Amino acid sequence: MADSDLDLSRLGGRVNADTGMNLTATDVDRIGGMALQTITHLMELMHFDADQGVPITGFPRDVNDRDHCIVTATSDLGYSVATGFGMLYDSAATVDEFGPARYLPIVVDVPLTGSLAAHNGQPRWDIVCLAPAYVSDQSASRNVKNPSTGVTSVASIGQRTRFSAAIQVVTGTASATPSPPSVPAGHVEIGRALVPATSGAATWHDSRPVLELGALYKSIPAHACADFVPLGDSGELEVVAQSPAAMRVDVRRGRAVIHGTMRGYPTTTLTVAAADAALDRIDLVKVGSNGTVGIETGTPAATPSAPAPGGNAIALAEILVPASTTTVISGRITDLRVREPYHGTTHLQAGTTHFDRLDTPAVGCVVLAGTQTNTNTHTFTVQPVWPNGDDHSTPVSAKFCAEVLDVVNDTTTATDYDEGSGQDLRKYLGPDIGTDPDYVLKPVSNITMESVDSAVDFFAPRMYFTVTDPTAQAHLEVRRRNTSVHGGTGSVIVHVWPMGDPINTGPSPAAMVGPTNRVTLNFT
Repeated sequence: MADSDLDLSRLGGRVNADTGMNLTATDVDRIGGMALQTITHLMELMHFDADQGVPITGFPRDVNDRDHCIVTATSDLGYSVATGFGMLYDSAATVDEFGPARYLPIVVDVPLTGSLAAHNGQPRWDIVCLAPAYVSDQSASRNVKNPSTGVTSVASIGQRTRFSAAIQVVTGTASATPSPPSVPAGHVEIGRALVPATSGAATWHDSRPVLELGALYKSIPAHACADFVPLGDSGELEVVAQSPAAMRVDVRRGRAVIHGTMRGYPTTTLTVAAADAALDRIDLVKVGSNGTVGIETGTPAATPSAPAPGGNAIALAEILVPASTTTVISGRITDLRVREPYHGTTHLQAGTTHFDRLDTPAVGCVVLAGTQTNTNTHTFTVQPVWPNGDDHSTPVSAKFCAEVLDVVNDTTTATDYDEGSGQDLRKYLGPDIGTDPDYVLKPVSNITMESVDSAVDFFAPRMYFTVTDPTAQAHLEVRRRNTSVHGGTGSVIVHVWPMGDPINTGPSPAAMVGPTNRVTLNFT
């Protein structure tokens, strides 16, 4: 399979043999690659990381059945890799139109066990890695013709492929301040062990990356949701001091939701800058929406404060770095993670959503009673209200539609826009709206018109508008037209509602209810 931008119309690179083509045994053996390419390409699309530009490598989270391919200790230096499934994207893999793909499954169908190398006088980091592996586990004899010689012979043809995993343990370099070794090409790290200097049990860290659906397959808005670390494992993205203590911290694997997009982060070791000689400082550990895990170094001061995480990132922890210190200890790490449940679309709720990030702000309104300013004009007020019950503190535009819903007890002379008491004026909202409806709307203040019907010269029974400052009230008029013809008295019911698309959509008539966003204006 080729790269992730492969022609979507065929979902794979497999080209079938032409009629009359002589196939070699290898050609027949590769036919199964067609199914492999199709399946892995679909997975590649579903797990595609738009920030990194490649499919996501990782393992599913525990969903009531198993913790896929987790590494656990069996003795001081012994380990076991649990059964499970994962996916690895290997950009360096050599592929052709028959496969294998660059995005391949890792399958551990029986636990993999082993031991780390012996202690060697200083601490070190070792890592356990997996790579995709597959073999033909069923074959059969078939007659095939050599296309060059035309000679037919019997060959063994692979009929079925079994996927598995190849394990590799990389022993790190022992040092007073050890660092984890590099991950071999074509592998993914799943566990990291700090091996003590001379004896004792290794300390294991789960470093499996998390396999998540790509942003295009997530229903939560990509910028509106609050930023948080989902509830689940208590150690998710926890910042911990190393043992033995050093000027480094470990950030445990986990997930974060940043601007509505969830992504996984592997276990990461961060180096803390050397302490100031005279003043304390506070550093900040953060994760970014682009998949990075980093640390912002604070400014030394008599009363230090932590730096901000910056755009498109969230804070995980603060680290107090006292003057002249040479180690980071647990008591100087302050956990800042915001923990909330993640329930997909149901997570869009008051208190967990940045409403000012929505394309169309999630805002309601209250329509306040109007006053008759003259014989033919009523003014009324629209007050935007945000879901927490308060006016929004940061001005952003909010879009609404206002409509003259009904005319009641109208005593005017009947026209083509007045079919009698209680008639619904919505039927007149179309290209044939004409020029003389009985009652029309007009903007007064704090309103920008979104759309009007030019045939009625900026006045119509329905009006789309934007409240330019949602912290302030907006004012509109209902005007009775042509009193020399219409005259008389009547009551007009006006309804206002927020719009998802201010030009093309609106609620059905049955949805136009609610005592707080409609008002009755009495013309006398």
